[in-house]
Amino acid sequence: MTINVHVGVPGPRAAVALSRFAWKRLEGCHA
Repeated sequence: MTINVHVGVPGPRAAVALSRFAWKRLEGCHA
């Protein structure tokens, strides 16, 4: 799964926030 953080992202903080959110969702689904 590849996430393109260079498109549609205001900045590194937003990318990190989205990554953490995505990981939390993935962990919730796999837990």
